[in-house]
Amino acid sequence: MNAAERHTAQSYFRADYILVATTLLVCLLVGLLLLALARESAMHRQTLSTIFEARAARDATLALTQALADADAARRAILIAGDSDARIVYGTAQIDARTHMHTLRRIGEQTSPEVAAAAATLGMLSERYLEELDRVTASQLRSARTDPTAATRVAINEAADAMREQVNLRNDTARGREDAIRQRIDVIAAVLAFVAFLAPVLAILAVRRERRLWRTSNELAEAALEQAIEADLAKSRFLAVASHDMRQPLHALSLYISALERRVETPEARDILTKMDRATQSLVGMFSKLLDLARVQAGAVKLELVAAPIQDVLDRIAAEHPESALTVTPSSAFVRTDPVLLERLLGNLVANALKHGGGKARVAVRAHEQS
Repeated sequence: MNAAERHTAQSYFRADYILVATTLLVCLLVGLLLLALARESAMHRQTLSTIFEARAARDATLALTQALADADAARRAILIAGDSDARIVYGTAQIDARTHMHTLRRIGEQTSPEVAAAAATLGMLSERYLEELDRVTASQLRSARTDPTAATRVAINEAADAMREQVNLRNDTARGREDAIRQRIDVIAAVLAFVAFLAPVLAILAVRRERRLWRTSNELAEAALEQAIEADLAKSRFLAVASHDMRQPLHALSLYISALERRVETPEARDILTKMDRATQSLVGMFSKLLDLARVQAGAVKLELVAAPIQDVLDRIAAEHPESALTVTPSSAFVRTDPVLLERLLGNLVANALKHGGGKARVAVRAHEQS
């Protein structure tokens, strides 16, 4: 792999890495946003529940203080004015006060320890206030200096304020948590929007870069193909030149063997010269085929189509194999072809048939009607 190919591969890797990283970041942000939304929904439900509990606690506190005030007014009417109907109002006010105290204790137990402690304190003071109202006398109520319930009333008001403060603090805490989650959702949504805007831009840049790299790769491949073709043509030209140059000494060697054959008289030497001549002719044939192949690959072969008798071609092929079991059927047909190339083609087929077909071959010509 050369430097250009390595650079192309690294560029592809970087583009894929950017796209994959962007996709994973988008998926991560979407997951975080969904989790934050789910948590915000749960926190919102918790905040609503806290608000409803706070509202119920405030209503119960106001109702308790109102019931205690009604009890105090009814007790004064009984002791000072002697109103008999006020006894019914006093009893009802006591029942209402104890009912609201029970409601506050139940709300405190369901909310938080701080609210429960405030509700218990308010209930204890309210019960003490009712007991003090039962023990108070008319002379004590007429005296402006000796009011046995004044301190307890002040303590009840302070406990009611503490109760409302604990409830409001719990509401503020729940709202603060919900606001923090909403701010986190806003941040995640903003980042997700930015990444969603950035992702198509990165994708477009990556696609453009990939197309540019693809064109570069194609240009490199075409250049490599051209170099390979030129190298193959150079090889073919070299083979053609080398085959042509080497055929000349082989032809000279064949002539020397023929001249030497006329001067050798012993049968053993003639047999050796005959084998040498066959080997030389075989080398000449090989180099001829190699030259023809090189010329075909180099595009140097030009067809010369003429109307020639097929029998002349068959006779020359039969002459090349005088001692073989080659049978040639005579024919008077004419063919439009290149006689030289046709002779070489049929000669190669016959040689292969004699070599690999058991030493026998038969050549026949058959005419086919044109369709």
